[in-house]
Amino acid sequence: MSTIDNILKQFPDRISSGKQDQIFTPSHIAEEMVQVIPEEDFHPNATFLDICCKSGIFLRKIYERLMKSKRMIKEIPDEKERAHHILEKQLFGISPTPLCELQSKRLIYGSIDTGNIINFGDNYKTVLINQDRRFLLETLKEKFGEMKFNIVIGNPPYNRGGGHRFCKSRI
Repeated sequence: MSTIDNILKQFPDRISSGKQDQIFTPSHIAEEMVQVIPEEDFHPNATFLDICCKSGIFLRKIYERLMKSKRMIKEIPDEKERAHHILEKQLFGISPTPLCELQSKRLIYGSIDTGNIINFGDNYKTVLINQDRRFLLETLKEKFGEMKFNIVIGNPPYNRGGGHRFCKSRI
């Protein structure tokens, strides 16, 4: 078992934010979901979005797989340069709460002061359930620029249909 898995076992499986409980996906389930993504999708130009980033586990597992990808190693052989490229240009997340955002940033980036993870705060559920996606799309554009994501991953409520409007390929 990796050090990161040992750290994740210390997290409770849910935290209370006062308004709702946030339930975290276990590490082994996130690992299984990331393993379903074909190897050819792990390349330097691929972008990954966790649309319900609570602990950061999906992005962490994607990071680990990108670091080991033969194509990534071939195109960016220097390990530090590859890690920097992945963290800056390939991993993105939307957290349901500010606390989840901080927790995810800490797990993935090692700091809460950096990273491509945002939160909508009290607007999160409204954004995902509401049929008008303007707020979601405008916020994503403001934070992440004009980009589309190759892979959108995460645990529900991502499957309410919000992802298809800003994805390149599969959801």
